[in-house]
Amino acid sequence: MLNYKTSLQNKPPVSDQYRADALAGLRVKSPYTQYGSTHDDILMSMGDANAAQYDIDASKANADYQNKQQEAERQLVLQGLQMMDKGQQNQNSMYNTRLQNMTGFAGNLLGGLFK
Repeated sequence: MLNYKTSLQNKPPVSDQYRADALAGLRVKSPYTQYGSTHDDILMSMGDANAAQYDIDASKANADYQNKQQEAERQLVLQGLQMMDKGQQNQNSMYNTRLQNMTGFAGNLLGGLFK
């Protein structure tokens, strides 16, 4: 039985803190108080729409990253296991070759004794 462990650094493109800061920055109050609450409402609704789209895009980017990271880890594990399997096969082959050489030598030696 072969066991192989690998790990890759997990750094998603959009961290939770970065996402929270970005979303807070997209929802701002109007600096133009002379235009009243209508301007503030329009600015907030535009900010909310941008924030929602940003949140969707950030979630997609993180999901894509996670899928690619898992695939890379699978490939690393597969390659590692193949290398370990090849090493085990080489070791078994070397053992069998030594055993055959010893058997051949002993057979020739014993065969010469009984002639």
